Amino acid sequence: MTGQHGRPLCSLSSSARYYTACILRDLTFLFVVLHFHDVSAQGEPGPVVRELEHVALRLKAAEKAVETRLLSDALRLRYYGYLDGSYTQNFNDPSNRINELRIFDVNSNQFRPNLAQLVLEREAQPTTNWSRSWLFGLGQPFTTRGIRASYEFNEHVSWSLGMINRINSNLPNDRGSPWVESAFTLTPSNKVKLTLYSLVGPGLGAVDIRWGGLLLGGGYLSLEVTPQASIVLESYYANQINSSVISQARNARWDGLAGYLIYDLSHQWGVRLRGEIFEDPGGFATCQGTTAYQPRANVCFGATSTTPAPAVGQTLWEFTWTLQFKPVPFLMTRLEYRYDKSDKNVFQVGGRPTSYQPTLSLEAIYLF
Repeated sequence: MTGQHGRPLCSLSSSARYYTACILRDLTFLFVVLHFHDVSAQGEPGPVVRELEHVALRLKAAEKAVETRLLSDALRLRYYGYLDGSYTQNFNDPSNRINELRIFDVNSNQFRPNLAQLVLEREAQPTTNWSRSWLFGLGQPFTTRGIRASYEFNEHVSWSLGMINRINSNLPNDRGSPWVESAFTLTPSNKVKLTLYSLVGPGLGAVDIRWGGLLLGGGYLSLEVTPQASIVLESYYANQINSSVISQARNARWDGLAGYLIYDLSHQWGVRLRGEIFEDPGGFATCQGTTAYQPRANVCFGATSTTPAPAVGQTLWEFTWTLQFKPVPFLMTRLEYRYDKSDKNVFQVGGRPTSYQPTLSLEAIYLF
């Protein structure tokens, strides 16, 4: 008997040595046929060869996918990088070249190379706007250092507990007792997520005032309205005793509420809207930055390079509109307009104080 290429087929009645040689010959021939098809592409291969190629490629792809999935599942790490730069135009044209009461986007009317990183970490939740809210920068601890443990009861309920030794600008807790933070998360479905956050501890007192006890609570609710639209509500309330230099009771209180609308027009275009109100009647959370080159965050009119602006109780609100465009998968751009407003003159137009601050920013992120 001969096969479709004119070669005699191996017979089970042959001797063992001959049968083994025959099998090796057929395997060699199959390799040559597949290799010849790959490198020369002369003529259309037969259906058997095409099927073997297809199966081999599928098997290789499946093995690679399984290997990648198992590695990521085991380490829960991801290697990636990005380059981030931005330009912010402040229409008030402040003489100190600072965007007052901002967290990261503090340089006015100039280009800023923000980040260039190679990162090996678990992926964080993406941010929706270029500028950060006051709730993010002022409403809760900006930085923490300590230890945290998390437990997942099931796919719907999880809880995290942390012992924090240092918060905000690495100022130490010199009372010798840590802050305790807690986060309780409920996920009734993949479209609804609620996180409740709390922080209790000795707190950080103002200058010349003994440190007071801090109680902070809040959280956020995330809702997926449609596959293209999501809504996020975020709120915090904090009270710290014996910490305000302007209130009669010396209690410092700050609270706020922010709402986000995230809408994807397509896989390339998206709109992100944010509205926020932030209250600081004790003058403790806001206007604590200086005009020194670093970090220039949370600066108000009247600050110098060594001292913050005088404490002032105020109510702030802001509206941010961000247009996101991804021309290619590895490039993200954001055009953002933000308008800040206070009931006190904490912002700056040229060299004089004012109660408002409009900015226009362009951010570009190269992902790899």
